[in-house]
Amino acid sequence: MTTSSSTSSLAEDSSTPVRPGTYYGHGIPYLPIENYPGRIIAIEGTDGVGRSTQIRLLREWLEVQGYGVIETGWTRSELMQPTIELAKASNTLNKLTFMLLYATDFADRLEKEIIPALKAGFIVLSDRYIYTAIARAGVRGVDRTWIRNLYGFALAPHLVFYLKIDEIGGQAWPAAHLWREIGMALFAEGIGTKGDGTAEHVVGAIRNWLAAEPDRRILMLLDETDAFLAAESRTGFPNLGRLKDLMEESARRFKVVFAGLHNVRRMARAPNSPLVHLGDPICIGPLNTSAASSAEARRLVTEPMRAAGFDYESAELAWDILARVNHYPSLVQVFCKALLEGLGNQPRTVGAGPRWLLARA
Repeated sequence: MTTSSSTSSLAEDSSTPVRPGTYYGHGIPYLPIENYPGRIIAIEGTDGVGRSTQIRLLREWLEVQGYGVIETGWTRSELMQPTIELAKASNTLNKLTFMLLYATDFADRLEKEIIPALKAGFIVLSDRYIYTAIARAGVRGVDRTWIRNLYGFALAPHLVFYLKIDEIGGQAWPAAHLWREIGMALFAEGIGTKGDGTAEHVVGAIRNWLAAEPDRRILMLLDETDAFLAAESRTGFPNLGRLKDLMEESARRFKVVFAGLHNVRRMARAPNSPLVHLGDPICIGPLNTSAASSAEARRLVTEPMRAAGFDYESAELAWDILARVNHYPSLVQVFCKALLEGLGNQPRTVGAGPRWLLARA
């Protein structure tokens, strides 16, 4: 993981850095920035790199330290999100139109979320920032000067984190490096000893630990495994085969779950793939791909809150929450948890309930 300097400039030929918290260029005329006390932290990185997880952990840490925190993210504008989703689905707009839609999304969030939060002294955690738009525009052949000028109204963040993972199975680490990572994780849980990180050492440690007591179980989740599975498919699945064999010989007291973006599902159907023997792949994503999944998403927003004693004053509030978290079930959980924590700190009328109505602020 790397971080940028605290000062930056969008202009390719500019040698003058922009002070954090000020506009990169022309700015928004009716929204002057006057040394607002808040801060912007931008989290950039490719899909699947763990931005949402790191933002959640960072937010929890900042709030424990006493800071007010809000989150914002790419294409989360209430004004533009439906339009952008429709444009993506129709696949009829050209690249410049898409760039303008993304810029409008950012401008709407800047005016309605980011600047008011900075003025109030909040820390703004941004899941992607304008650098995503600039990078995508460059790849699609959009003029670099034009796209930089387009985002001249953006504020320079105070800190930028770029998250990067050297994937197992990629150029940095071969697929066999997985055993070293598993061995370290097991040792942290008191299983096995520090060894050489080979398959033999790790498999032996698991066997010995399971054999000590018949009720012992190990469930291991391996995330971001696309590169690993791709590397395994090119070499005949030597490491994946050993994991499958360990599952079978332990009568599944040892289980391994692979998670990833694309290769997990594809490899489960590949010829001679050991994944076929591990179970059926489950696709986990946003709950807005069908009427049934949308109904499940609404239940996820409403039923746990109702069990806690809260109802929504308007049905539209539940849909607003889903739009804000892009219908991702994990983010629904994070959002509603934070909502309950905030509600728990507010005084309630004695005798009110057992249902409290949640209204728009």
